[in-house]
Amino acid sequence: FLITVETICFDAVDNDCDGSTDVNDSDCVPKLLPRAIVSGPSTVNTALGKTFFAFHGMKIVLDARRSYDPDGGSITKYRWAETSAYGLSFSADPIQKITMPRVDSMVKIELYVTDDEGIESLADIYTILVNWDCRLEK
Repeated sequence: FLITVETICFDAVDNDCDGSTDVNDSDCVPKLLPRAIVSGPSTVNTALGKTFFAFHGMKIVLDARRSYDPDGGSITKYRWAETSAYGLSFSADPIQKITMPRVDSMVKIELYVTDDEGIESLADIYTILVNWDCRLEK
């Protein structure tokens, strides 16, 4: 994904909000969006996108340390969100240890990363299919 931070150069206005007036081509360099990448258990690609399979109460680890900035910068912020309303909470860390809710349902988790220039990635969406397993209830 390519975005252009600046479209008007040489106008002596700080169009890209970097604190200095725009006077040369370096103010018009296209920026690449950072990439959010998560590793987790039992990943398969389905019609839902990247999908994990888990059981009620199962603890899983999601790891976003492979996320990167294709412009050569660093990832400075990890923002996780659960969009399925089961009350999971996340820290701002790249590694998340979460316990699956006791529901037979889909849990949707989004990850956004921000690079050292303050550019945020598009959402990377992960679906966790949660099922009951009587062997885990004993």
